[in-house]
Amino acid sequence: MRFVLSITAVLSLLAFYPPVIQALEVSDTSDQYADTLHQLTVRLAPDLKQLPALQQQRLADVKIRLADHPRGLPMALALPGDAPQILISEQFLDGLSHYIEVYLLARERQQPQWIEQYFSQYFWNRHPDSAAAPVKSPWQLFAVGQEEQAQLLAEKQRLFLSVLQDVLLHEMGHHAMDAFYHFRASSIVREEGERKADEWAEHFRAHYLDGENPLGRMLVIAFIFEQDRWAMLSGDGYYPRLLAAVIQHMPDHCAELSRAEQIRLCSRLRNDIDDYMSNQIETAYLERIEAGEPFAGFPMGQIQLAKSNFVDACHYFNESLIYGQVARAASYVGWCYQKGYLEPSPPDAQVLALIHSRNGSGYGFSDKRQQGLYLLSQN
Repeated sequence: MRFVLSITAVLSLLAFYPPVIQALEVSDTSDQYADTLHQLTVRLAPDLKQLPALQQQRLADVKIRLADHPRGLPMALALPGDAPQILISEQFLDGLSHYIEVYLLARERQQPQWIEQYFSQYFWNRHPDSAAAPVKSPWQLFAVGQEEQAQLLAEKQRLFLSVLQDVLLHEMGHHAMDAFYHFRASSIVREEGERKADEWAEHFRAHYLDGENPLGRMLVIAFIFEQDRWAMLSGDGYYPRLLAAVIQHMPDHCAELSRAEQIRLCSRLRNDIDDYMSNQIETAYLERIEAGEPFAGFPMGQIQLAKSNFVDACHYFNESLIYGQVARAASYVGWCYQKGYLEPSPPDAQVLALIHSRNGSGYGFSDKRQQGLYLLSQN
């Protein structure tokens, strides 16, 4: 934990009123999100002082901490007690920041599949079992020019601030409403605590933040969908599976949308959840393969591998490596040659290179000029 911000630190600047926020502490931090969080508290400060006295009292000593993804902190967490806190995962914020970038690029270039392609490598590079270097930002990888970056940057910052605000207001709702529960509490008790926090956040938005863009809430759900899809396809438990919890209120969020972009995102997200979080997933990827998208062979290979259809899995991995240049496929292809599911086998040195070629370009696409692996295309 590096960044510490009291939930009350700005209203001390407002004279003649008991401050809701009165201290800002920054210790040993170079965190890139500290300034954004400070900016958000300044923005919320005039409205927080309008809260009922009891809620102000409950919020008075709460501190916000940005934490380096401690175990058990999937997104954010409100903690009661003598030293009340709101913990926000830096890893979660980093994922959201990257998601907004690739979402904006995919929208501008009309390439929605870029989002899954990017995060297929992103989540692997951030995994503790990966030796890969941190994945580059979407703007770096897609060589976005300075002029286009400048055009998108203001929108990215606005959307990210909206997302962070939604997360923070929900956790503040737990404190303001004293809506806490034990981690072993029944589902009924947990749902009641979450409902109270949600209702407080919705009331605050409706009364004090009129005209706020609800797109941020949909982007959070969309990012969580990508994280859940990655975990499901990889059969890996490192990233928390949160989709089932957050989509409970998705119909309500979609009903609030009025702008064309928001409605399109909600519709696409609903379709993706229906297609990829159900028994329709193979059909969905097959349709993309038949439409000429080589990346889709990689998740199809993961699906077949989980079903022990090793020959089919290896075929899809090999196709995605050759034609889609999907770097993550290299280790699977090396395993396939070792086990004899792909023939003829290349020389031992090349098999070893395939097995250890997990990093690629850091994105999921290897550079043919730097990889000695594309002799496989002769097979």
